[in-house]
Amino acid sequence: RKFNGAVEFKELLLDESDRFARAFIEHLCTYALRRVLTVDDKDDVSVIEEEAKKKNFQIKDIIRAVAVSDLLRKR
Repeated sequence: RKFNGAVEFKELLLDESDRFARAFIEHLCTYALRRVLTVDDKDDVSVIEEEAKKKNFQIKDIIRAVAVSDLLRKR
C-alpha cells in the first residue's frame, strides 16, 4: 500500500498492527533460530504472537516471548 509521509505510514502500521507484529515475530524467530521457519513452527509462532498481543506488542515483550518460547527451547 502507498502512503505519503510519516503520519500516513504510522496510521498504516497501526491499522495493520497484527500483520506487522506477526511479520516482525517471524523474522525475529528466523534470526534467533538461524534457519527458515517451517510449517511445524506455525503453532509456536502463534503462541508468541498471542503473548505479545496481550502486552500491546511492545518490542521488549516480543523479544522476551521469543526467548522463552518452546520454539527456541526445542531448537
